[in-house]
Amino acid sequence: MMHQYEYITVDDELSSHFVLEYIMRRFPAYRRKAYFTEPESALYYLSHYSVDLMFLDVEMPEIDGFSMIEKLENPPLTIMVTGYPAEYSEKAHNYYDNGIIDFISKSMEPSRLRKSLDRFEKLSRSIQIESRRIGMHPVFHLENILIQQADNKESVHLNDILYVTVVKNYVFLHTLDGKSHKIRSTLQSFIDSYLPEDYFLKVNRDTVIAMHHVFSFNSYSVNMGKDANGEELLIPIASVRRREVERQLYAYLGKQNRDKLLRIAHNQARTFNPKK
Repeated sequence: MMHQYEYITVDDELSSHFVLEYIMRRFPAYRRKAYFTEPESALYYLSHYSVDLMFLDVEMPEIDGFSMIEKLENPPLTIMVTGYPAEYSEKAHNYYDNGIIDFISKSMEPSRLRKSLDRFEKLSRSIQIESRRIGMHPVFHLENILIQQADNKESVHLNDILYVTVVKNYVFLHTLDGKSHKIRSTLQSFIDSYLPEDYFLKVNRDTVIAMHHVFSFNSYSVNMGKDANGEELLIPIASVRRREVERQLYAYLGKQNRDKLLRIAHNQARTFNPKK
């Protein structure tokens, strides 16, 4: 399954939104969530919802692009759009701390845009890996599960478990390194013996996820990030458990204050007007 990136555009010229959307059709991995001709509306939107990427006009009458970025506590990765890209490109490294990754011309040449998107995708993957490595603070310190494998014994730390599945009489622990560890047990017995209910959540009959490793979710599936092949790891939520899964995930995420690392999937309209 192709990874989908969600983006917004902020530009006071309406025609610029249509031009960009037309060109972005060449890149099916990207989906526009909303567009804004007023920076204030975009600021309101981003204070409530998350996106992967923002295209932001530099020259706007009321609030320029740089001022808007400074007003955001946690700005998304941003490609700045300007009529004078060369003026900024030479000093682009000065803006990286604010999430600005490139400056492109309003002429929107597809080949140049592709280079910007390649840079975005590389940075996005790096951020996800780094978030996994140091951003997700360990919630367990001493808890290890001892596993007997043939003549060897190995231990799996609870922090490293992404999700747990069951097949017949065996439970499989799927860990961050892409490995799978097998234990002879029923799923419920394993849950009762090893998994703290405050951090692990059963999402369907055969699967338990680690809430501290959730990347995003919606009403139908939980996204645990990317697997060893770089594909999105989507775990379905059983229909009978949707309400309970959403309740517990929202409660956990609120408690842990993970807004900067988790992209909660909202089914928003194509455009957004906070005044409605």
